[in-house]
Amino acid sequence: SDAYGTRLEIHKIGSYLMLPLFGTEYYLGERLIQGKASGSERSLHSGVALGIGALFTINTVTGAWNLWDSRKDPSGRTKRIVHSVLMTAADAGFALAAASAGDDDEGEGGDDANTHRAIALTSIGISTVGTVLMWFFK
Repeated sequence: SDAYGTRLEIHKIGSYLMLPLFGTEYYLGERLIQGKASGSERSLHSGVALGIGALFTINTVTGAWNLWDSRKDPSGRTKRIVHSVLMTAADAGFALAAASAGDDDEGEGGDDANTHRAIALTSIGISTVGTVLMWFFK
């Protein structure tokens, strides 16, 4: 339907925006952990994280809706299900990463920061695999 196509287009645009956001967030996070981040970089790290969260929310809604609408289409079903499982795992990981973030003024380079980093990078990796699956295996 037209609605399916519109949601798919929104979903695709979101997927293309995600990798540059991941790269930016990684750079800013490394600056924070190393204790080299300026005040604006600290704020930007939080802002980019919120942007990733918003984009993931939009892509989760559009993806889940289109997955439901395509439930009777056997073409590409396995790929869609695997993608959905990976992205749901990444969603959960990003929520956990946000919960583990703590106070930016404490723990730079400490255990909390390293835990947050590990969770975030794992989620980025899972999300990237899920995205690449859809981009290159049509």
